[in-house]
Amino acid sequence: MMNLSLSDAAVVLGKSQRQIRYLIKTGRLNAVKESGRWRIDSDSLPLSDSQREAFGARLETAGEAMSTALEPATKALDAKGSKRRYSVTNLTTFQAGEQLYRALRAQLGPDDPSCRLVYEAMTLVTRGCHCFHAQDKIERFASARDSLASAVAELLLHSEEDQGARRKLAERLEQELVPKLAGLIASHEKKNRRSRFDQFGSARSQAGSGR
Repeated sequence: MMNLSLSDAAVVLGKSQRQIRYLIKTGRLNAVKESGRWRIDSDSLPLSDSQREAFGARLETAGEAMSTALEPATKALDAKGSKRRYSVTNLTTFQAGEQLYRALRAQLGPDDPSCRLVYEAMTLVTRGCHCFHAQDKIERFASARDSLASAVAELLLHSEEDQGARRKLAERLEQELVPKLAGLIASHEKKNRRSRFDQFGSARSQAGSGR
């Protein structure tokens, strides 16, 4: 089982977010609200066997990406052996995004909507990395993923010029960057759940000792 956002469920089912809300309202999808956002039980999605298999494959890809999403792109030690300060450039997610942004900028120009959307996504990744609260990080990373999805749609649908080049760029976004960002989100969601569980267990222990 995996909890999906409203936009995730819409993409998986090929529906609008309004339609997903209707499915939740009518009880056809299991969902709960956390911090004002819907979290949908992936097991309740009305998928065929082939669709569920494809969905499982995407989850597996995201899981593999999770293991590399937080890997540093540079060594943590400088020439003197002292620790370097944390930087977003240490994330392979940001490194991949930077490379793709520069490729988009070079081929399509800085004013192309897809270029601006990828820039926005990487800005959100940077903001997320420097957030203090775990939930704020997750929300910014999720917003970055939405921007990347919009960039893919822009590349595929909103121009009849250089379709070959645009499709290749869209494929790179989907294959190289989106899985890394999905892994980053999943990693922080896991840490956030573990942190809340630890806090809950600690609170129960303190309550028990006070009896």
